[in-house]
Amino acid sequence: MTPYSQAQWRAIDGLARRVDVDLTALDVRLTQGGEPTFVAMAGGSAPEWNYTADGSGKRRLAARLLRRLGFSAPSTPGEYIFVCTFPGHWVRMYGVMLVVESLEAFDAKPTVPIDPMTKQPFVSGKQ
Repeated sequence: MTPYSQAQWRAIDGLARRVDVDLTALDVRLTQGGEPTFVAMAGGSAPEWNYTADGSGKRRLAARLLRRLGFSAPSTPGEYIFVCTFPGHWVRMYGVMLVVESLEAFDAKPTVPIDPMTKQPFVSGKQ
């Protein structure tokens, strides 16, 4: 059982494939790490590109990237499921984004979303 119809999965998969094409065309490199990580084009031997988590070069690039990225959340309050569409990743890489009318009201009485896979209260990876 999946939370999406076949048509919705095809749309998600199609979007992911278009994003992959765009990332390849723009020479965006994705790396594994717990924080946004940049692949150094110059100065690749500096500690920040090899073993430290932070550095002036990363901060400079992060600031530039932040100005270019954008995200628009749905305007209708609710629970929105997101999932990684890379083959096999959906098993562990998914979550629920909550859109609320009032952050103050939510903070005063928070609700826990339902995990779409287990149908139990969602448990965040951050404990």
